[in-house]
Amino acid sequence: MDKMTTYSGRQFTVFNPDIEVIDIVDIGHALSLLCRGNGHVKHFYSVAQHCLNCVAEAKARGYSSRIQLACLLHDATEAYMADLIRPIKNEIPLYREIENRLQMVIFKKYGIDDLVDDVHWIEIDDIMCDYDVQYLLNEKGVVKITPIIEPDIELHLCSEIEQRYVECFEELISEL
Repeated sequence: MDKMTTYSGRQFTVFNPDIEVIDIVDIGHALSLLCRGNGHVKHFYSVAQHCLNCVAEAKARGYSSRIQLACLLHDATEAYMADLIRPIKNEIPLYREIENRLQMVIFKKYGIDDLVDDVHWIEIDDIMCDYDVQYLLNEKGVVKITPIIEPDIELHLCSEIEQRYVECFEELISEL
């Protein structure tokens, strides 16, 4: 079987993604239930919460709503194809190719496909990844660039993060 059933009941095919099937409700729900760092963190810290921190950092830097939306959606592929830690992902070119193709479709759905390789959200993701590792894994000296914001790495209910994620999306999309 080449399809998966999403939270909202849609049928999704990763290898041939239908832009009409992509849904922010599915993305927010799935990312709120996916743990960063393959679960090797002090407490549950979701991909959605990481993305919300990226948005807050982009906003603090004065970046546009479009860049903020890219920050929110930069890990949206994980809602449909899970995630691999960077060292593994970097060794599997086919995974990266499929992920990049899906990310382009997601960004296109929401009108930001021209930002798929934008350095602003990529830099923010790297800064937040370093922060996550240092403060959720106790690896000292990882943070090379200190975020402007104080990232929220506290434990939250998944349902709260899911709601915040979808609300953030709705706010950003209304500003475009």
